Amino acid sequence: MSILIDAKIEIKTNLEETINSEAEPIKGKKIRLRYRNWVEDGHAAQVFRIPYGCCRYRLENGRISIDITSDKASESPLTGDTREDQEKIASYLKKDGQRDPAIITADGFLINGNRRRLIIEELYNETLEDRFKTLEVIILPGTGDPNRPTIEDIAMLEYREQV
Repeated sequence: MSILIDAKIEIKTNLEETINSEAEPIKGKKIRLRYRNWVEDGHAAQVFRIPYGCCRYRLENGRISIDITSDKASESPLTGDTREDQEKIASYLKKDGQRDPAIITADGFLINGNRRRLIIEELYNETLEDRFKTLEVIILPGTGDPNRPTIEDIAMLEYREQV
């Protein structure tokens, strides 16, 4: 079991390339993120602005795990990769919004910020204002980076940020 927990998460490199090309750093905006030993090392993560459509909902989100488990048991379980799956996951998240930058994997899966992404998209669709086209995010290390997250890192980060 520890082999799975310590395994690096799978990064879809084509989506990672899209994130890298779309991400615009917000000048002077960095956050101390409770990821691995970054806080103790004094590392502050750069905050970026990316189109909200680059952020994808994760099936493993702890807040909606009962809903996802129910769908997994159905005849057509969610995979998270289709637009229909993303819309269904979004329907589980329509509660409160978030104020802090979202945290995403290098290929766009949200670790923290599901509801914020949902609210931003809804505001854009309602108002068509440019300020709601993007979401502020912290992008975790990706392909080839020794700090690329493991499954355990993702679970710990999600827990720390949401508790």
